Parts: sequence; C-alpha cells; structure tokens
Amino acid sequence: MTGSVISKDDDLPVVLRDLTSIRPVYIVPRDEFVSEVLVPCLGTTDALSCMFGYFSSTALRDIAPGLAVFLARSGEPMRLLVSPNLSHEDLEAMRQGVSTPADVIETRLLEAYGEACTSESALVQHTLACLAYLLASERLKVKVAFLPDGLFHDKVWFFVDASGTVVVHGSSNLTTAGITRNHEQIRVEKSWSGPDQATVINELTEEYEALWAGLRDYAVALDLPAAIAHDLIRERLPESPPTYEDFEAAWRRDYLRQIVAEPLPPLISVPEHRSFSIPDGLAWDTGDFAHQGMAVRAWEEAGRRAILEMATGSGKTVTALIAAKRLFKATKPLLAVIAVPSLPLIEQWAEEASDFSLKPVVPGRMATRRQKFSEIDSAIRRLKLSATEVECLVITHDLLCDKEFKAAIADVRHETLLIADEVHNLGSAGFVSDPLESFTYRLGLSATPIRQYDEQGTAALAAFFGNVAFSFTLEDAIGTCLVPYDYYVHVVELSQDELSSWTDLTEQIRRIQWKADDGDADAETRLQLLRNRRRLILENAGAKIQALREALDTSGTRSLSSALVYGTDKGPGQLDEINKLLRALGIRFHQLTAEETSKPQLTGGILAAFRRGDLQVLTAKRVLDEGVNVPEVVTAFIVASTTVARQWVQRRGRVLRKCSAIGKDRATIHDFLVVPPLGQAADEDIRSLLRGEFERIGEFGRLSLNAAAPDGALSIIYPYLIDYFG
Repeated sequence: MTGSVISKDDDLPVVLRDLTSIRPVYIVPRDEFVSEVLVPCLGTTDALSCMFGYFSSTALRDIAPGLAVFLARSGEPMRLLVSPNLSHEDLEAMRQGVSTPADVIETRLLEAYGEACTSESALVQHTLACLAYLLASERLKVKVAFLPDGLFHDKVWFFVDASGTVVVHGSSNLTTAGITRNHEQIRVEKSWSGPDQATVINELTEEYEALWAGLRDYAVALDLPAAIAHDLIRERLPESPPTYEDFEAAWRRDYLRQIVAEPLPPLISVPEHRSFSIPDGLAWDTGDFAHQGMAVRAWEEAGRRAILEMATGSGKTVTALIAAKRLFKATKPLLAVIAVPSLPLIEQWAEEASDFSLKPVVPGRMATRRQKFSEIDSAIRRLKLSATEVECLVITHDLLCDKEFKAAIADVRHETLLIADEVHNLGSAGFVSDPLESFTYRLGLSATPIRQYDEQGTAALAAFFGNVAFSFTLEDAIGTCLVPYDYYVHVVELSQDELSSWTDLTEQIRRIQWKADDGDADAETRLQLLRNRRRLILENAGAKIQALREALDTSGTRSLSSALVYGTDKGPGQLDEINKLLRALGIRFHQLTAEETSKPQLTGGILAAFRRGDLQVLTAKRVLDEGVNVPEVVTAFIVASTTVARQWVQRRGRVLRKCSAIGKDRATIHDFLVVPPLGQAADEDIRSLLRGEFERIGEFGRLSLNAAAPDGALSIIYPYLIDYFG
C-alpha cells in the first residue's frame, strides 16, 4: 500500500478539534487510515496514550513510524500499555504459584529485548534508540499488562490536547499489517462530537487509567522491568535526539536488505510545529503598541539585563515574550523562567506563552512538592538531552526564592533567562538577600518599579536586574493602548469617633517615631502596626457605604453594567457590607477575591458570566491589583484606596484596558474622599490626613477628561485646600 503522501510542507491542523475531515469509521485496507487518521492525530496531539495486546521484537519495528512522527514534534509525554507474548506454560506456572507474574513477564520481555538487540533490522535498532531517548528524557512511560485468566487484547489510541480528545479503537493492532494490510474495522470518537461519543471516550479513558493504576482485579499492570530500562539507556541512548531522517534511512536499509517489503514507509513525516514564535498578525512594533518594540530594543541595548517600567494594560507580558523570542533566536538552547506574585497571574502567563507556541511547565499545578520539582527536573533534563531547544517555567516569586529551586537552576549549563513580573515585589529580603546570580539574562517588569519608602530594596533590584531601561507611564498609555476616563470624587466625612481614634493613633505614632528613626527594630514594628490601624480608619470609614449607594443611584442601578467595586483587603467587613448593599439594590453581582481565584474553574465561570452581562458588577479586594485581567470593566467604584502609589497605577491600568469585544473607548472611575467633619480645627494631624487623600485625588484627577469640569476632582477638593492649607 502506498497511501497518500503528506509532505513536510503541507499545512496540518493546529489542534485536534481542527480535524474535521476524519470520519467516524475506517475499514483497512479499503481506507487510508494511516494518512487520514494516524498522521494528523500524531502531528497535532499534545499527549499520547496507547494500549495494545501485542508486543515482540518485530513489534518494535512496527511502532517505528509512530515513534518517528511523535519524536518530530515537541517534548510531550507518551504512555504505552502493552502485553507480552505469554505461553500457556507461563500462565499455568503463575496460576500454580511456581513463578510470580513479575518474574515471568521480565523473562519474556528480556527474551524479546535480547532478540531486538541482535536483530539485523535497522528499524529495530533505530526504535531501540528512540525508546532509550524517550525513557531518558522522561517522555515515555511503559507498563506491561496481562490477564491471568484471559488475553489483554485492547487496541486503543488516545490523542489529547487542550481542544479535546480523539480516541481511535477497533480490531487493528499496532503492527504494519494491522494498520495497512489486514482487514480491520476502526472507530474514531471525538469528544466534541456529541454526548454519545463523549460517553465512549469517558468509558475507555476510565478503563485505561484504572488499568494503568492497577485498580482492576482482573488485570495486572507492571512497570517496565528496571533491567530493560537501565540497559536501554546505558547501551542505546544516542548522542543526539533521533530524527525522522534517521527513521527514513533505517527503512531504506531494511528495504534494500529485503527485511521490509515496501519501498516507502507507511507514515510520512508531518510538518514540525512552530517552536517559540511571535503570533501571526501581532502588531508590536507599529501602531498603538509600538512602545513594545521600543521596550524590547532598550532591554537588548542594556545587555539584556534591565527593568522595563510599563503601565498596567500596556502589554508587559507580550513585550517580555517578544524579548525572550528574540533572545532565543540569538542563542539557544534557552531556559526561560517566568516568576509572578500570584496564582492567577501564573495561568495568564501560561496562556500567553502558549500563544507564542511555547509549552509552559507550570509546577504550581502539581499537588505535592515532589511532583513540582519532578516537573522542573524533567524540563531541565529535556534541554540537557537536546530533546527541546527551549523550556519555559512559570513559577511564583516564592518558588523563585526556594533553595532547592535555586540549586536546580544553578546546575543548568545552557543560557538562562529570568522574567520577573511585578518585580517591585522582589525587593524584599527573601530575594535580594540571596539572588539567583546564575541567570545569564534578566528582565524585570513593573508599572511602578520604585519601592515606595524602601530605597534599599529599590537599589537591590537595580543591582540584580539592571536599571530602568525604558519607561512607558500611565500618562503615555492613555489615548493609545489605554482608554481615557472620567473621574468623579465622592466626599465621605469621618464620624467624631473615627476622627478621635485617628488623632489618638497619630499621637502614638508621634511618640515612638524618634525611636524608629534611631534604628529601634521593635519601635519600627510597632510604628508600622499603628500606621496600618490608622489607615484602616480611612479605608473603613462607615459613611462610605452610604456614599457608594448614592453613587450607584446616580449611575442608575438598572442600567449599570460592566462595573467593578473595590473594597479594602484589610478585613472582610467592608466587602461584606458592599455585597449586602448590592443585594438590597437588586444588582446582579459576584465577588472575586483570593478565595475565588484559587479555583480556576470557578473564576472562569464568574468572568464568563460577567462578560455575557449576566453579572452587572464584580466586587473585589486587592486580588485584582496583580491578578485577574478583566478588560470589560467600564466603570469602577474605588471604595477603599491605600497610600501606596503603585496600587493607584495598577487599579487605573486595569480599568482603562481596551476591549474591542464591547467597543470600549472610555471608562469612568468613582473615588471616595475621606475628610474630617465640617468645622474641624485645621491642626497638623488633620492636614496630614488630607494630604494623603489629596495626593491620590490629584494624581487620578490630573489625567482625567473632566479634570477642570464643575463636577471634576479639582472642583471637589478646592474648598478643602483653601480651608486647611490656605
């Protein structure tokens, strides 16, 4: 059978769901099962599992085409569950307890392996090299299955990627005859083709996983004997990864020696998937996002060690991945480590990296520490064995500071790149006291790289990553990659009790300030606690909820949509009050806090409902400052603001992101100004309170569309500036 040839230049589907031409039933040899089903599935799948009821030395030759295709792709896992050829005497010996199943299977497999090692077939020798390479790089897991009272007779392929699952099953074994010459019936099930096919896939998948885990009392599954795995790796591991050209050469040698009958292999090489490439159509050097190209070149000119100061919403993630891609083109192989402060950001970065044809390794998805480091070690090993040219780890800042992780990275002998998102967070002692100097290239990202009130931490970051090589501020971004906004200020008066508490805390701060200034560590700790308590009075001012109600009434509760309400992250009380208010007003809402974002499926459902308009409002705390991206937000009510300028920039940047899906071209921000009761004496404590509030109001108002309008920020704060500051 010659079949239809698929050349390396043909365009194959990118994901399994694109395989629209595959029919539900194939009859071999009438139909082109190999070229129409196996080749496209092998060329697109992310993971491959198989179970077959036949294994011998000749079977090694028969699986060579499948291995060649799979090896031509990126470094993904393959699981193989097979049965050895057990004789009647073998089964009887196990039943009578004369031999254990492990002993019998090891004996038969060693016989088959011995036959393979002495085989004259170049294809068998090539396949041994493939198996050794796959085992060494941890891309292949093999288990041996048998039934004491019957035959293990399955013939099933499982192809899985992010778009779905394709299961191929029927009477065809994994042999040349089985897939090309014998009369075989084969069924193809697709997970997206209706509930009936999904049910079949679920049943077969459940059975496979149960057999693999040894959970069926009628079957036994044993690991590939260590003796075989050890000898394969020791004796057969090639110096470089086997290529499809190696397979073709082996086939030709076997054909010339009449070991195989056909002049061409039944499987023809599939085109290689794109490896780390900038997405087609991404405009990063011209138009509204031309600053990304400028930032990349600035980093390169700084010796690829620098910090990029880029406003939230200006595309820091894309910029960093473009920089990494250009570095990869200049020097490979490359290990890229992306470190982020929160779990939601891990998933966002992993998704963005996938858009660049990377296959990110995310240790945080693993349940145990051992599993996390197994993932990391496997990625490093793939680079070492040249199984891949690029590996991308997406980790948390905490893991970046982990001693075991540092030791693993220090052993990497290839070029390494560290991309640190929200790099200002790494200015704390946990990182700067023992930074990972083994990283060759370093890229820090932040909308606000200067650590407020921490010159030492800021200097330490610059010493490790390099200075700020490029700056694209919020002011630069508004009107280009961010939408302009209107800004409204709502005045909230402290009660007399709240003002009294604020004044008392201010006096306590004044009494111990001098001790902290003299280096007293205990006084510094106490001072910070007092400042936090004082700030909490402003953030939790009781009149804010009523002010929010009035602002919502003005906006129109029925027509309200695509809105976000920020509450304080210092205790749950205020957010509970906000939620209670929205419930009373009949507004459809859902909170999005760390509790929700720790569950990706729940978060996805909440955001999907918000995007559809089923939810009018999201209520949130600090989690959105450095986490979930919600460009659909058009209106924001910032009930609680801090004195940290970084959070002002982040919150505005999140609200001002463009969103073509809803035609967003403008945003609205409502802020809440806390002031003392009218007629209060203008002492220094009151001025201090107002100074912090006015600093934020002035910064937000300065860039707003309605800054000088009668309802703008300047008009609201002007009377207080006159009364308290003259």
